[in-house]
Amino acid sequence: MGKISVSTPATTLGLEVLDTGAVALSRVGSNDLSQVDNQNKEQMTLTEVQVTGENIHHKGVGFVSTEPGSSLHYLSHQVTDNDQGKLLTVIQKNKTGNLKVINHYQLYNNTPVIRSWVTLENVGTASLGVEYVSSFALTGVNQAQDLTGNYATDNTLYVANNDWTAEAQWKANTLKDTGLDYWVDGEERQASSKRISITNNSSWSCSEYSPNGLLVNNKTGQVAIWQIENNGAWHYELTDIGAGNLLAIRLSGPEEYDNHWWKDLQPGEQFTTVTVAFGQLMGDFETAVGAMTKYRRNIRRPNTDDQRLA
Repeated sequence: MGKISVSTPATTLGLEVLDTGAVALSRVGSNDLSQVDNQNKEQMTLTEVQVTGENIHHKGVGFVSTEPGSSLHYLSHQVTDNDQGKLLTVIQKNKTGNLKVINHYQLYNNTPVIRSWVTLENVGTASLGVEYVSSFALTGVNQAQDLTGNYATDNTLYVANNDWTAEAQWKANTLKDTGLDYWVDGEERQASSKRISITNNSSWSCSEYSPNGLLVNNKTGQVAIWQIENNGAWHYELTDIGAGNLLAIRLSGPEEYDNHWWKDLQPGEQFTTVTVAFGQLMGDFETAVGAMTKYRRNIRRPNTDDQRLA
């Protein structure tokens, strides 16, 4: 139906409204999948939302193919210029018309890292139980120029482990060595039930892991970096989706399955997720950390000490 493209000097965000009315996130920075077929684009859900009582079209416990997340349809969008770059706002609605989902993407002029968050609004007459809502969802992560490759062996995941006296201990493993295999059910063309999940509970937001991670495609030289901005519980996961050929990442605050979080969204009420940051760029671990550092400086609140320091 139509394409939405928003660019700054540092990055580009590309979305497509499909014939079904669904919105596909087909490009984030260097990860441009705008030329893939519609069958794959149908899996590139903009937002995952799971409401109590609704079906989940997935045989595992991962947060893909949620409902009404998988059946949201486009209503409108707006691009606003601001001092730091551009803000893209996309509004979707579910099939029954009682839930409005608003995605916010802040793009910056000086870094490919994008800030993302989601607002839910109950526009119906009855309460809705929210079990999960993603702050950011991307299907096809690190798969530009490698869509038919083996993402399990091509990608190395970096996870920052924390201990009482050993913080930020980065451990690196391929996705295969972490437990996610490629196209394990290829004959049936189904996704697996496996996910790689990193979760924090309680108000100690970095008790076991730092709320960030990196994924490096060693074949193409593409890297993804992310962080979750919450002083409480949070969750992120990597899993396969579609026919098992697409690699998906989901970033969120707390949710029902892993954190025992649940939101009773009353008619007329809104709920806004925690903010997260995500970037896709060419380079390596150090390049990605540099991009995230620029982003962190962008969001740092003004401080009088900055003015006093010579």
